[in-house]
Amino acid sequence: FRQELSSLLPKRYSVHAGMLDDRYGMTAGDCDVIIYNDFWFPFVHAGATEASRRFHFPIEGTYAVAEIKSSLDFKSLDDAMEKLVTCHRLHRPVTQSDRIVENRRVDGCPHSVLNPLYSAVLATGLSPNVSFEDLVNRYFAISKTLKRHEVVRALCVLGCGAVTWGVRNEMTTQADSAIFHSDYAEPLIPVFFRAEVVGSAFYVLAVDLLLQLYHSILSPEHLEAKYGLTNFPVS
Repeated sequence: FRQELSSLLPKRYSVHAGMLDDRYGMTAGDCDVIIYNDFWFPFVHAGATEASRRFHFPIEGTYAVAEIKSSLDFKSLDDAMEKLVTCHRLHRPVTQSDRIVENRRVDGCPHSVLNPLYSAVLATGLSPNVSFEDLVNRYFAISKTLKRHEVVRALCVLGCGAVTWGVRNEMTTQADSAIFHSDYAEPLIPVFFRAEVVGSAFYVLAVDLLLQLYHSILSPEHLEAKYGLTNFPVS
């Protein structure tokens, strides 16, 4: 899945596995997929070998995170949701809307959030005696207990379908995709795609992910100081 994403995404987005951390030393632990900005953000600590997953990535440089399951049931869904909600609860300073690129800001009204963290649960199939609709209901029930910025953005099971989030368009009868930066005040609507109708559950996830990446700008300043020494003498 990481290889597939690497070939799909624009080159400015790198795909890794590793540890996701914040500047206060909190961690979400080992994550299956981290979509990261290698251009502006360093790794906190490199792994012992090139294949090692003990790379540490600061949450500020992360666009998206995903958990991958070979087969999905209620237990594995709960575990994946718990990991991703922990990622959302790491300290992640907001990039405000007066920033136009990673190292430039303009004068303006700094409302909305330009760096929402995208998250997804992806499974290659279902466990026996579990229906996708039952898992969707569980996903929705958990989501209703979370704060807006903690909501896991997508659930995708290959061959079954995908669920993302939308907001109601007042001008039409349809729901627009929620992009989680200028629409925080609007009620979320779960959007359910059946694989037999759309043709590919993964395609739905990829479109939703690319939309979020298109709207994301990260803030790299002071990162080396925030993750470095907290107190050192000078003379």
